[in-house]
Amino acid sequence: MTHPMSIATLYVSQKDGKDSYNGLYREPRNALDGPFFSIEAALERVREIRRADCLQPITVRILDKEYFMQKTVRIDAELCNITVEPYAETALIGGVRVDGFKRDRFGGVECYSADIPIAKEMSFSDFWMNGKRADLTRFPEEGTLDPVAVEKDEPELFTHSKWFIAKDEDFARIKSFKNLSECIISFRHYWVDEHTPIEALEEDTHKIVFKYPSVFTLTPEIRAAALHYYVENVAEMFGKPNQWYLDKAAAKLYYMPAEPTTADALTGYLPTIEKFFEIGGEPTKPVKNVCIRGFEMAYTRGDAKWAVDDEPGQYFASSIQAVHNGRGSVEFKYAQYCRIEDCHIHGTGIHALALWNGCRYISVENNHLEDLGAGGILMHGAPFGSSEEETTGNNRIVNNVIHKAGLRYSAACGVLLTHAFGNLISHNDIYDIYYTGISSGWVWGYEDSISQSNVIEYNHIYDLGKGKLSDMGGVYLLGKQQGTVVRGNLVHDIKAYDYGGRGIYTDEGSSYVTVENNVVYNTTHAPCHQHFGKQNTIRNNIFIALSDTPVKLGRSEHLTSWIVENNILVTGGKPYYSIVNLPAEDGKFTLDPIASRGNLLFDVSGSDTPLINLRWDKEDHHFSFADTLARFDMEVDSVVADPEFVDFTAHDFTLKATSPALALGFKPVDLRDVGAKKR
Repeated sequence: MTHPMSIATLYVSQKDGKDSYNGLYREPRNALDGPFFSIEAALERVREIRRADCLQPITVRILDKEYFMQKTVRIDAELCNITVEPYAETALIGGVRVDGFKRDRFGGVECYSADIPIAKEMSFSDFWMNGKRADLTRFPEEGTLDPVAVEKDEPELFTHSKWFIAKDEDFARIKSFKNLSECIISFRHYWVDEHTPIEALEEDTHKIVFKYPSVFTLTPEIRAAALHYYVENVAEMFGKPNQWYLDKAAAKLYYMPAEPTTADALTGYLPTIEKFFEIGGEPTKPVKNVCIRGFEMAYTRGDAKWAVDDEPGQYFASSIQAVHNGRGSVEFKYAQYCRIEDCHIHGTGIHALALWNGCRYISVENNHLEDLGAGGILMHGAPFGSSEEETTGNNRIVNNVIHKAGLRYSAACGVLLTHAFGNLISHNDIYDIYYTGISSGWVWGYEDSISQSNVIEYNHIYDLGKGKLSDMGGVYLLGKQQGTVVRGNLVHDIKAYDYGGRGIYTDEGSSYVTVENNVVYNTTHAPCHQHFGKQNTIRNNIFIALSDTPVKLGRSEHLTSWIVENNILVTGGKPYYSIVNLPAEDGKFTLDPIASRGNLLFDVSGSDTPLINLRWDKEDHHFSFADTLARFDMEVDSVVADPEFVDFTAHDFTLKATSPALALGFKPVDLRDVGAKKR
């Protein structure tokens, strides 16, 4: 037997390996020498080595081009100082290959089919064909349906509805679906999207009953809340290009190709596992120094049901925000000094990566995350006041590309930090997402928060929202966040459904944050928006707002919410500032909420734009620049002038040498180094 101290590399091959081999050789040599068959066998050998008190670095290398994961690989604290990587190139597949397609007909439509024996034992909600996520069938084919009434027509946010009454023609059609028990009611509203199986239909009332109630109100009184629904996984709707349908009773999968093809050119995958890796120890014994590197990882399950913290035992059709309690395809918990790097993760059911309680000094670097059922990276630790070993912080999310996210759960973020501190989120490309780019914080209001000293810098964040959801931001913050800095980010092209398509968004209670050197443009709503908060510094940013106010305060208080200085604010005929619910004393407005000075203001429309819009008692009050200076002691040393961008229409906001902003002390923002660096 080779001495444990002499082992630095172990090999794995499903093609040539056996778990009875010693794992020391890439090819079988005799009854003992050869690669392991499974990653688990290699890790068990490492475990034996560690028990012998040998702590040398060990690398487990996968030899196969495709390695099919039978179950989640679990790495605990005993398996320290280990790297798992491909020998050359390896795709870890979280499911079964589907081939052997033949020409067939389904519902009168010519298509291809394949037998899926495993479908009698498992349900599947996702399918990929030739590397592309296939589409579920839906009714109607385009657009959404409106109900006649909902169970609880109440404006209170956390009003849960269990049913709605469908229009006569819609109810008749839905009732006719032969696979009704497998159909899903889906709808988007506010900042979430909800999905639930149908529990029952009531013929006399035309009531459609959800299996899981809505997490928020469905009242038509509020446009952003109103129910607009569609039905997914409908057998009768099969026939559009790239659609699939699984007939469980027949254990047969039907597929309509996206373009002309042949049966032997079709190779699909159905996901059978939820996660590739779980890397975690115990609160007092974390796993340390584990690296996952260089893999392609594809296809994990996306089925889930959602709980709300203060309603135990009850499941809902959605989480309350950002799919915050959804699993990752790779997860860390009670882990320190671990890394996942240079991986291409795609085709996930929910998030690509998740860091849970007790994660410290984890590096997520140089990864490509795409085709994601929910978000890219979730970091969710224990809240303020928890024991130290439960808290999560001092992690790095650097130089990743995160895109094509929210394909199953639209309300997900590119990067979501809930209760987490001291993290660096830097030089990432985040785009093609239906909700927020980067979100930090999980306390609504002024209670103590552990989310402090996070640095969000030099990220390129764009193409968000797409008109599907409301109330989002390129960078979104919540709660008191001393030491948190948002700097050097390029944020643009954010489109909300109803309200809240914002660039940098300091939401409820956001306080003590520095926002500097960012460029934000082409957002449907204010590039810089605060719901309420205190003593945030907004300086040296370029905020371009052609359809809304550049700087907006949604709820003001008798305190300083913002210190706004040395920014360039560009508008297209709207006021530069909008302040809602401004406090009044003796019938006079006070401008305690904003302290501003040294800003450059410019209206590209050429109109005589009011400096401020104050909204009080549902009435707007406009004040000119001169009136503002005279009445509110605001915008001292500010000027109205053309900032002299190099090419405004081409979104080149580099300043010419003659720009008046430079004389005000504005420091040019260099965008050449923004986003992920080429690898």
